[in-house]
Amino acid sequence: MNGVRIISYEAEHEAAWNAFVAQSRNGTFLHSRTFMDYHADRFEDRSAIAVSGDEIVGLFAAHAAGQKIASHNGMTFGGLVYGMDHRASLVCDVLGALIEHYGSLGFSKMTYKPVPHIFHKYPSEEDLYAIFRQSGKLIRRDLSAVIPPNGPAKISTLRKRGNKKALKNNVAIREGDFYGLFHKLLEQTLKKHGADPVHSLSDFDILKQRVPDRIKLIGAFEGDELVAGTWLFLFGHVIHTQYLASSQRGQEIGALDMVIFRVLELAKDQNLHVSFGASTESGGAVLNEGLMAQKEGFGARAMVLDQYEIAI
Repeated sequence: MNGVRIISYEAEHEAAWNAFVAQSRNGTFLHSRTFMDYHADRFEDRSAIAVSGDEIVGLFAAHAAGQKIASHNGMTFGGLVYGMDHRASLVCDVLGALIEHYGSLGFSKMTYKPVPHIFHKYPSEEDLYAIFRQSGKLIRRDLSAVIPPNGPAKISTLRKRGNKKALKNNVAIREGDFYGLFHKLLEQTLKKHGADPVHSLSDFDILKQRVPDRIKLIGAFEGDELVAGTWLFLFGHVIHTQYLASSQRGQEIGALDMVIFRVLELAKDQNLHVSFGASTESGGAVLNEGLMAQKEGFGARAMVLDQYEIAI
Protein backbone atom coordinates (compact mmCIF):
# COMPACT_ATOMS: atom_id res chain seq x y z
CA MET A 1 0.00 0.00 0.00
CA ASN A 2 2.30 2.75 -1.31
CA GLY A 3 5.06 2.00 1.18
CA VAL A 4 2.80 1.65 4.22
CA ARG A 5 3.63 -1.30 6.44
CA ILE A 6 1.85 -2.47 9.57
CA ILE A 7 3.54 -3.66 12.75
CA SER A 8 1.78 -5.17 15.74
CA TYR A 9 1.85 -3.11 18.90
CA GLU A 10 4.18 -4.26 21.65
CA ALA A 11 4.78 -2.81 25.12
CA GLU A 12 8.10 -1.38 23.92
CA HIS A 13 6.12 0.97 21.64
CA GLU A 14 4.21 2.62 24.49
CA ALA A 15 6.16 5.90 24.61
CA ALA A 16 6.08 6.38 20.83
CA TRP A 17 2.38 5.48 20.75
CA ASN A 18 1.47 8.01 23.45
CA ALA A 19 3.60 10.73 21.83
CA PHE A 20 1.83 10.21 18.49
CA VAL A 21 -1.62 10.36 20.10
CA ALA A 22 -0.69 13.62 21.84
CA GLN A 23 0.30 15.33 18.56
CA SER A 24 -2.43 13.77 16.41
CA ARG A 25 -5.45 15.67 15.15
CA ASN A 26 -8.10 13.13 16.10
CA GLY A 27 -6.63 11.08 18.95
CA THR A 28 -7.92 11.52 22.49
CA PHE A 29 -6.70 10.45 25.90
CA LEU A 30 -8.87 7.34 25.47
CA HIS A 31 -6.43 6.24 22.74
CA SER A 32 -3.38 6.59 24.98
CA ARG A 33 -1.92 3.42 26.41
CA THR A 34 -2.03 5.16 29.80
CA PHE A 35 -5.81 4.99 29.65
CA MET A 36 -6.60 1.95 27.55
CA ASP A 37 -4.20 -0.42 29.26
CA TYR A 38 -6.06 -0.10 32.56
CA HIS A 39 -8.30 -2.90 31.26
CA ALA A 40 -5.68 -4.74 29.21
CA ASP A 41 -6.51 -7.99 31.02
CA ARG A 42 -10.06 -7.93 29.60
CA PHE A 43 -9.16 -7.78 25.91
CA GLU A 44 -6.86 -9.68 23.57
CA ASP A 45 -4.97 -6.66 22.29
CA ARG A 46 -4.31 -6.59 18.56
CA SER A 47 -3.46 -2.91 18.20
CA ALA A 48 -1.33 -1.91 15.22
CA ILE A 49 1.03 0.84 14.11
CA ALA A 50 1.20 2.04 10.50
CA VAL A 51 4.66 3.07 9.33
CA SER A 52 5.95 4.69 6.13
CA GLY A 53 9.73 4.70 5.96
CA ASP A 54 10.78 5.43 9.52
CA GLU A 55 7.72 7.54 10.30
CA ILE A 56 4.60 6.51 12.19
CA VAL A 57 1.63 7.52 10.05
CA GLY A 58 -1.23 5.96 11.98
CA LEU A 59 -2.29 4.08 15.11
CA PHE A 60 -5.11 1.61 15.43
CA ALA A 61 -6.31 0.59 18.91
CA ALA A 62 -7.92 -2.81 18.46
CA HIS A 63 -8.63 -6.19 20.02
CA ALA A 64 -9.75 -9.61 18.90
CA ALA A 65 -13.47 -10.42 19.21
CA GLY A 66 -13.77 -13.94 17.86
CA GLN A 67 -13.18 -13.76 14.11
CA LYS A 68 -13.59 -9.98 14.18
CA ILE A 69 -11.08 -7.28 14.90
CA ALA A 70 -12.74 -4.50 16.92
CA SER A 71 -11.75 -0.89 17.46
CA HIS A 72 -12.62 -0.74 20.27
CA ASN A 73 -15.24 -2.33 22.56
CA GLY A 74 -13.44 -1.10 25.67
CA MET A 75 -13.64 2.54 24.62
CA THR A 76 -16.43 4.95 23.71
CA PHE A 77 -14.81 5.18 20.29
CA GLY A 78 -11.65 3.90 18.63
CA GLY A 79 -10.72 4.12 15.00
CA LEU A 80 -7.62 5.17 13.13
CA VAL A 81 -5.54 7.99 14.67
CA TYR A 82 -3.45 10.17 12.36
CA GLY A 83 -1.59 13.47 12.30
CA MET A 84 -1.82 16.89 10.68
CA ASP A 85 0.49 16.01 7.78
CA HIS A 86 -1.27 12.75 6.94
CA ARG A 87 -3.61 13.48 4.07
CA ALA A 88 -6.59 11.71 2.54
CA SER A 89 -4.75 9.43 0.11
CA LEU A 90 -2.40 8.24 2.86
CA VAL A 91 -5.27 7.56 5.28
CA CYS A 92 -6.95 5.45 2.58
CA ASP A 93 -3.70 3.54 2.12
CA VAL A 94 -3.30 3.00 5.84
CA LEU A 95 -6.80 1.56 6.23
CA GLY A 96 -6.20 -0.70 3.25
CA ALA A 97 -2.92 -1.89 4.78
CA LEU A 98 -4.66 -2.57 8.10
CA ILE A 99 -7.29 -4.69 6.37
CA GLU A 100 -4.57 -6.73 4.64
CA HIS A 101 -2.69 -7.08 7.93
CA TYR A 102 -5.66 -8.39 9.88
CA GLY A 103 -6.66 -10.63 6.99
CA SER A 104 -3.25 -12.24 7.14
CA LEU A 105 -3.87 -12.93 10.83
CA GLY A 106 -7.10 -14.80 10.05
CA PHE A 107 -9.72 -12.18 10.88
CA SER A 108 -12.77 -11.96 8.62
CA LYS A 109 -14.36 -8.64 9.65
CA MET A 110 -13.44 -5.34 11.25
CA THR A 111 -15.77 -3.26 13.43
CA TYR A 112 -14.82 0.40 13.56
CA LYS A 113 -16.07 3.16 15.88
CA PRO A 114 -14.75 6.49 14.54
CA VAL A 115 -14.00 9.48 16.74
CA PRO A 116 -17.01 11.89 16.58
CA HIS A 117 -16.13 15.19 14.98
CA ILE A 118 -16.47 17.35 18.10
CA PHE A 119 -13.57 15.42 19.66
CA HIS A 120 -11.26 16.21 16.73
CA LYS A 121 -8.58 18.83 17.30
CA TYR A 122 -8.79 19.59 13.58
CA PRO A 123 -11.13 18.20 10.88
CA SER A 124 -10.34 14.50 10.53
CA GLU A 125 -12.96 12.55 8.60
CA GLU A 126 -10.64 11.01 6.02
CA ASP A 127 -11.22 7.67 7.72
CA LEU A 128 -14.95 7.83 6.96
CA TYR A 129 -14.17 8.23 3.28
CA ALA A 130 -11.63 5.40 3.47
CA ILE A 131 -14.30 3.16 5.03
CA PHE A 132 -16.65 3.99 2.15
CA ARG A 133 -13.90 3.08 -0.31
CA GLN A 134 -13.57 -0.29 1.43
CA SER A 135 -17.35 -0.90 1.12
CA GLY A 136 -17.82 -0.57 4.86
CA LYS A 137 -21.38 -0.78 6.16
CA LEU A 138 -23.03 1.25 8.89
CA ILE A 139 -24.16 -1.37 11.43
CA ARG A 140 -25.05 0.79 14.42
CA ARG A 141 -26.03 4.40 15.04
CA ASP A 142 -26.53 5.78 18.54
CA LEU A 143 -27.87 9.24 19.32
CA SER A 144 -25.82 11.46 21.58
CA ALA A 145 -26.54 15.03 22.71
CA VAL A 146 -24.14 17.97 22.57
CA ILE A 147 -24.02 21.64 23.55
CA PRO A 148 -21.65 23.87 21.52
CA PRO A 149 -18.92 26.03 23.11
CA ASN A 150 -21.01 29.21 22.89
CA GLY A 151 -23.50 27.60 25.28
CA PRO A 152 -27.08 26.38 25.01
CA ALA A 153 -29.45 28.36 22.82
CA LYS A 154 -32.23 27.77 25.33
CA ILE A 155 -32.70 25.97 28.64
CA SER A 156 -36.18 24.75 29.49
CA THR A 157 -38.24 26.18 32.32
CA LEU A 158 -38.43 22.69 33.86
CA ARG A 159 -34.65 22.40 34.15
CA LYS A 160 -34.35 25.92 35.60
CA ARG A 161 -37.09 25.09 38.09
CA GLY A 162 -35.18 22.00 39.20
CA ASN A 163 -32.05 24.04 39.84
CA LYS A 164 -34.01 26.58 41.88
CA LYS A 165 -35.59 23.77 43.91
CA ALA A 166 -32.13 22.41 44.73
CA LEU A 167 -30.99 25.85 45.84
CA LYS A 168 -34.08 26.22 48.01
CA ASN A 169 -33.24 22.89 49.68
CA ASN A 170 -29.68 24.06 50.45
CA VAL A 171 -28.10 21.51 48.13
CA ALA A 172 -24.36 22.17 47.77
CA ILE A 173 -22.10 21.30 44.83
CA ARG A 174 -18.76 19.70 45.62
CA GLU A 175 -15.88 18.45 43.53
CA GLY A 176 -13.44 15.90 44.88
CA ASP A 177 -12.67 12.32 45.73
CA PHE A 178 -15.89 10.69 46.89
CA TYR A 179 -15.81 7.80 44.43
CA GLY A 180 -17.15 5.25 46.90
CA LEU A 181 -20.28 7.30 47.52
CA PHE A 182 -20.73 8.02 43.83
CA HIS A 183 -20.30 4.42 42.71
CA LYS A 184 -22.91 3.28 45.26
CA LEU A 185 -25.32 5.94 43.98
CA LEU A 186 -24.56 4.96 40.39
CA GLU A 187 -25.31 1.29 41.10
CA GLN A 188 -28.64 2.25 42.67
CA THR A 189 -29.52 4.48 39.71
CA LEU A 190 -28.70 1.89 37.05
CA LYS A 191 -30.34 -0.95 38.96
CA LYS A 192 -33.71 0.72 38.30
CA HIS A 193 -33.07 0.12 34.60
CA GLY A 194 -31.73 -3.40 35.01
CA ALA A 195 -28.15 -2.34 34.32
CA ASP A 196 -24.78 -2.19 36.07
CA PRO A 197 -21.96 0.34 35.77
CA VAL A 198 -19.39 -0.47 33.09
CA HIS A 199 -16.68 0.69 35.49
CA SER A 200 -16.16 -0.88 38.90
CA LEU A 201 -15.06 1.08 41.95
CA SER A 202 -11.62 -0.47 41.41
CA ASP A 203 -11.63 0.96 37.86
CA PHE A 204 -12.38 4.40 39.29
CA ASP A 205 -9.44 4.08 41.67
CA ILE A 206 -7.09 2.97 38.89
CA LEU A 207 -8.12 5.73 36.49
CA LYS A 208 -7.79 8.51 39.02
CA GLN A 209 -4.18 7.37 39.38
CA ARG A 210 -3.54 6.90 35.66
CA VAL A 211 -5.28 9.98 34.23
CA PRO A 212 -5.96 12.34 37.15
CA ASP A 213 -6.13 15.42 34.90
CA ARG A 214 -8.70 13.84 32.59
CA ILE A 215 -11.43 12.96 35.07
CA LYS A 216 -13.50 14.97 37.51
CA LEU A 217 -16.23 14.07 39.98
CA ILE A 218 -18.99 16.57 40.75
CA GLY A 219 -21.63 15.86 43.37
CA ALA A 220 -24.73 17.48 44.81
CA PHE A 221 -24.93 17.06 48.57
CA GLU A 222 -27.83 17.58 50.93
CA GLY A 223 -25.95 17.84 54.17
CA ASP A 224 -23.53 14.92 54.08
CA GLU A 225 -25.64 12.83 51.70
CA LEU A 226 -24.71 12.57 48.04
CA VAL A 227 -28.01 12.85 46.19
CA ALA A 228 -26.79 13.37 42.59
CA GLY A 229 -23.55 13.49 40.67
CA THR A 230 -21.63 13.09 37.46
CA TRP A 231 -18.29 11.57 36.52
CA LEU A 232 -16.71 13.72 33.82
CA PHE A 233 -14.16 12.90 31.15
CA LEU A 234 -12.13 15.97 30.19
CA PHE A 235 -11.02 15.93 26.55
CA GLY A 236 -9.41 19.35 26.41
CA HIS A 237 -12.04 21.05 24.29
CA VAL A 238 -14.96 18.78 25.31
CA ILE A 239 -16.47 17.93 28.70
CA HIS A 240 -18.20 14.55 28.57
CA THR A 241 -20.61 13.25 31.22
CA GLN A 242 -19.53 9.62 31.37
CA TYR A 243 -22.12 8.91 34.07
CA LEU A 244 -25.06 10.80 35.56
CA ALA A 245 -26.68 9.50 38.75
CA SER A 246 -29.39 10.62 41.14
CA SER A 247 -31.19 9.18 44.14
CA GLN A 248 -34.95 9.38 44.55
CA ARG A 249 -34.44 12.27 46.94
CA GLY A 250 -32.16 13.93 44.41
CA GLN A 251 -34.89 13.69 41.77
CA GLU A 252 -37.43 15.23 44.13
CA ILE A 253 -35.28 18.29 44.86
CA GLY A 254 -33.72 18.88 41.43
CA ALA A 255 -30.19 17.94 42.49
CA LEU A 256 -29.11 16.53 39.12
CA ASP A 257 -30.29 19.73 37.43
CA MET A 258 -27.97 21.65 39.74
CA VAL A 259 -25.08 19.31 38.87
CA ILE A 260 -25.60 19.83 35.15
CA PHE A 261 -25.84 23.59 35.58
CA ARG A 262 -22.41 23.37 37.22
CA VAL A 263 -21.09 21.45 34.19
CA LEU A 264 -22.49 24.15 31.90
CA GLU A 265 -20.70 26.80 33.96
CA LEU A 266 -17.39 24.96 33.62
CA ALA A 267 -17.90 24.63 29.86
CA LYS A 268 -18.81 28.30 29.45
CA ASP A 269 -15.79 29.47 31.46
CA GLN A 270 -13.44 27.45 29.23
CA ASN A 271 -15.36 27.69 25.92
CA LEU A 272 -15.90 23.92 25.69
CA HIS A 273 -18.40 21.57 24.11
CA VAL A 274 -20.54 19.53 26.49
CA SER A 275 -21.19 15.94 25.47
CA PHE A 276 -23.91 14.00 27.29
CA GLY A 277 -23.39 10.64 25.60
CA ALA A 278 -25.87 8.24 24.07
CA SER A 279 -29.59 8.10 24.81
CA THR A 280 -30.26 4.96 22.80
CA GLU A 281 -30.70 1.29 23.66
CA SER A 282 -30.90 -2.08 21.90
CA GLY A 283 -27.95 -1.43 19.60
CA GLY A 284 -29.18 2.07 18.80
CA ALA A 285 -32.62 0.93 17.59
CA VAL A 286 -34.54 2.33 20.58
CA LEU A 287 -34.48 5.98 21.62
CA ASN A 288 -34.84 6.57 25.35
CA GLU A 289 -37.07 9.56 24.83
CA GLY A 290 -37.16 10.62 28.47
CA LEU A 291 -33.38 10.61 28.77
CA MET A 292 -32.95 12.48 25.50
CA ALA A 293 -35.59 15.02 26.51
CA GLN A 294 -33.76 15.69 29.77
CA LYS A 295 -30.57 16.52 27.86
CA GLU A 296 -32.48 18.55 25.28
CA GLY A 297 -33.95 20.50 28.18
CA PHE A 298 -30.48 21.87 28.82
CA GLY A 299 -30.18 22.98 25.19
CA ALA A 300 -28.31 19.93 23.89
CA ARG A 301 -29.07 18.66 20.40
CA ALA A 302 -28.32 15.43 18.59
CA MET A 303 -25.02 14.07 17.32
CA VAL A 304 -24.71 10.52 15.99
CA LEU A 305 -22.24 7.91 17.20
CA ASP A 306 -21.64 5.45 14.38
CA GLN A 307 -20.17 1.99 14.09
CA TYR A 308 -19.08 0.39 10.82
CA GLU A 309 -18.24 -3.11 9.70
CA ILE A 310 -15.72 -3.87 6.97
CA ALA A 311 -15.27 -7.27 5.37
CA ILE A 312 -11.65 -8.40 5.36
